[in-house]
This record gives sequence, structure tokens and C-alpha cells, in this order.
Amino acid sequence: MEERDQAFEAKRNADSVKAGVSRKEEYKAAADLFKAGDQQYAIQNPEAAYNNYKTAKEQFNALYQDVSKKRAAAQKKLDEAKKAVEESAELAAEADEKAPILDTEEIEGIEEAGAVLLEEDTYEAPEAAEIEIPAAIDDNGNAVEVEKKVEPAPVAEEE
Repeated sequence: MEERDQAFEAKRNADSVKAGVSRKEEYKAAADLFKAGDQQYAIQNPEAAYNNYKTAKEQFNALYQDVSKKRAAAQKKLDEAKKAVEESAELAAEADEKAPILDTEEIEGIEEAGAVLLEEDTYEAPEAAEIEIPAAIDDNGNAVEVEKKVEPAPVAEEE
């Protein structure tokens, strides 16, 4: 049962880095091996149980190592990006102090402070975004109701 305990600890480590989310298939395969080990142990086949636990442990450990490494690299990139944003904000603040842009000053290519650049869009009701356009209008531009023609259903051709 020592191999099972080690496999379970390896699973806990893999769970700690969310390997079941980022590497679903490999995680499920390792978990299936672990469960198969439990089944073999239950039917008094310790050698098969040991082999399943051992393989599951190796797979969980590999997942833990790989996901941990990738998470650390991603965190490093995030930290670098945060630092770059902070530096950019500092430079912008410094530039505002040295040469502030006044609200009354017009600059080519920059809209007014209160300018609405995009229409506000709520994605809650897509049908609300539809614009009503009449099917027909009269000579004065007023909407005219159009009679709907009932078209006969197409007849299927025989082969």
C-alpha cells in the first residue's frame, strides 16, 4: 500500500496545480490507472495493483512537473507585463507633468474628451440591435404595408 500512498500524494500535487483542468486527458488517464489499481487490490491481485499505482504515480508526477513549470513561466510573463505597464504609467505621468495636454487644446488625430467613439452595446438582447426598416415606402418616404404573397411549396422532383 506504500505505492498507493505515493501515487495519492502525486495526485494531490497534480491537483494543486490544476492539472485536471489544463491537461484533462493525461490527468484522466492517470486517475483511471489509479482506480484500476484499487480494483486490482480489491480482487487480491497486489502485483497488478502495484504496477497501476506505480504508473499512475509517475504520470501524476510528470503532470505536476510540467504544469508547474508552465505556470511558473506564465507567472513570470505576467509579472513582466505588470512591470511594463507600471513603467509606462510612470512615463505617462512624467510626460503629463512636463508637457500637459490641456482640455481646451485641440490636437490633430485626438478626439474631444467627451467624444463617443463607439455606440454602447449591450449583448443581452441581440434582437434589440436589429434596425427596423420598412419593406416598402411610398413616394413621400412613408412606410407602406406590403401584402405577403403566398408562394406554393416547391414540388420535390422524382429521381
